[in-house]
Amino acid sequence: MLGAAKDPVPYYYCDEFGFREMATASDYEVLTSEMTTLAAGKTYVVSGTTVEISNRIHVEKGNSVKLILKDGCRLKANKGIGVNSGATLAIYGQEEDSGILDAGARGFDVCIGSDDNNGLGEIYIHGG
Repeated sequence: MLGAAKDPVPYYYCDEFGFREMATASDYEVLTSEMTTLAAGKTYVVSGTTVEISNRIHVEKGNSVKLILKDGCRLKANKGIGVNSGATLAIYGQEEDSGILDAGARGFDVCIGSDDNNGLGEIYIHGG
């Protein structure tokens, strides 16, 4: 049995000329507090009031991972987000840019970046 269709989620980015453009995500997963690995090539949406993840979040190597912060929603990544060499994380907001990413650190790791000297991947922040 197929699951219910998800409503498309609009998000914003700046094009190569600096103009704000809207796109829509139809194929995505809603981020939950149990998710600690973001799979390459997938889109994740922070929905609801607060999603708190206690462990460090890791972005898989490969195609870009999109993280959309819905307006009024907060992601608390208590031990940060690991984006190592070969991984790409792109963070997007919605119309009001009122989504919040609250990233802590673990040991000597940075809040958002490489783990334990593994080389830094690519990080793009388009809003939120």
